[in-house]
Amino acid sequence: MPSAGLASPSNPLGAEEERGAALKVVKDSRLPDREKAMVDDLEKLRQIRAQTLALIEELTKQPKPSYRLEGQEISWTEYLGRLQAVVDWCDRKLAAQEPVELRSQAVT
Repeated sequence: MPSAGLASPSNPLGAEEERGAALKVVKDSRLPDREKAMVDDLEKLRQIRAQTLALIEELTKQPKPSYRLEGQEISWTEYLGRLQAVVDWCDRKLAAQEPVELRSQAVT
């Protein structure tokens, strides 16, 4: 019977080495995916923001009047306000996720 921590034919790594290797695999395989997911999320937010700004620009180049159709009111002003709210939301999310550098100077 092999002693704990020693290598054996069924366990080429010792118990300690096996645990350490397992932890390394978990750490190494999970962190890049998490970081990649965060980068992907930031890219999606930037893309949503850019598309919304392009739509706002397009709608403001050729403004349309508000109107009623079959009992529904179509308000372009309200629609532009909602689009601006999406841009503001993206800005808040991006600001919360991106690193911030604060420079200060102490005076004695």
